[in-house]
Amino acid sequence: MTRQKAIIWSLIGLLTLLLWDFGNRALFYHPLAVSGESTRPATPEKEEGKPGLKTTWGVEIEQKNLFSESRAVRISPADAAFGFNTAPMQDAAANGPPVEVRPNIILSGIIINQFGEYVAYLKFDGQEPVGIRKGETVEGVKVISLDERSVSLDWKGSGFELTLSNQPLIKR
Repeated sequence: MTRQKAIIWSLIGLLTLLLWDFGNRALFYHPLAVSGESTRPATPEKEEGKPGLKTTWGVEIEQKNLFSESRAVRISPADAAFGFNTAPMQDAAANGPPVEVRPNIILSGIIINQFGEYVAYLKFDGQEPVGIRKGETVEGVKVISLDERSVSLDWKGSGFELTLSNQPLIKR
């Protein structure tokens, strides 16, 4: 009976020691709290006068750590010398409104739908073609007129026309 109690108490003591060691090494470990000068991975080397493993968390790893609170946006000297805008939202008012560029529009085809209306299929900036009828507006581009070979469009007051001049007319 005393032998069983001695074994149980020694196992409880060993389990307590293992849980304490796990807590110190895994749960309460903060790698940025101590910065070593070595850039090697952790090795089982002992420091002089201190029990346990030597800290080998290097400066390179600390600087490249994604979760470091000291990590911030850094501007290279070349970018700063050429005046690249690193804060576009803050300087937008100082530089004026951004210049809008008309979307790249390609006329893919024109069909007649079941109601007898012409429908132009336009690609905006390389996206999938979109079917547009007369009077509709897509991405700021309005269809002014539409016939079997061409479509007239308006974008912010400037009108332009797209045609199917190189493609043969297919009638049903």
